[in-house]
Amino acid sequence: MSLLSKLERKFGRFAIHNLILYMLIGFGVGYILYYINPTIYNLLPLYPELVMRGQVWRLVTWIITIPDEFSIWTIFMLYLFYWIGSSLENYWGAFRFNLYVFSGIIIMALGTMLVYFIFHVPGMTPSTYYVYMASFFAFATCFPNMQLFLMGIIPVKIKWLAILDGVLYVYNFISIGKLLIYPGTKGFVYGVRISIVLSFLNFIVFFFATRNYKRISPSEIRRKKQYKKQMVQAKGVTHKCAVCGRTPEDGEDLVFRYCSKCSGGYEYCQDHLFTHEHK
Repeated sequence: MSLLSKLERKFGRFAIHNLILYMLIGFGVGYILYYINPTIYNLLPLYPELVMRGQVWRLVTWIITIPDEFSIWTIFMLYLFYWIGSSLENYWGAFRFNLYVFSGIIIMALGTMLVYFIFHVPGMTPSTYYVYMASFFAFATCFPNMQLFLMGIIPVKIKWLAILDGVLYVYNFISIGKLLIYPGTKGFVYGVRISIVLSFLNFIVFFFATRNYKRISPSEIRRKKQYKKQMVQAKGVTHKCAVCGRTPEDGEDLVFRYCSKCSGGYEYCQDHLFTHEHK
């Protein structure tokens, strides 16, 4: 039994079902605070330097911060992530989906704090956009050939969209560095780059942790080779009379039977089944 299966058996009852719905509701709260009460909203993002001053709640509240201002694209994005999250939960089960999401959140929060301790860069904060995109990459891995209809008419397979997003991630990682020439942007640049790297890290760790490595183990490879060898040998086996040596190729009407009185599993055609000497 894999480690994930053992964890699921022990802690599966604590899993939050329909987790993606609660996450999107939190997202909606973030948008409301952003437009109605910016003062409270500014208490939500994860700024490591403020956490070190005692504002530890930011390690959790950053989860409902918004990645961008509200637009028509936001509605489509929220619906898409609800569909993706629900599909992954149905495919993996609530426990594994919970583990994937929360591990991504924890990795991103701890990674942001760790980089702050190492480089002492103020002003950086992780983006929730990359948390949701990590789920998109997982979805594309599980359902690579599922199609989306862009603008309602253009069918595109999920795997191609994931590859395109991966290319854009790399481009954003490189191009965001151009802002380093402007004063006060260092923290922002580091924050974006950290979010990109850590979202990919969560996907990669979970992807390799859920692979079935038994199929590439030496014992499994040896077993498959032996099976193939037996199958090849079995293809060469045919009916043959122990007396006259005839086979099915000598006539389609020939019938072969084993003799229960002969030791060694001798087989005879219908002409010698009852007339042969028992061995």
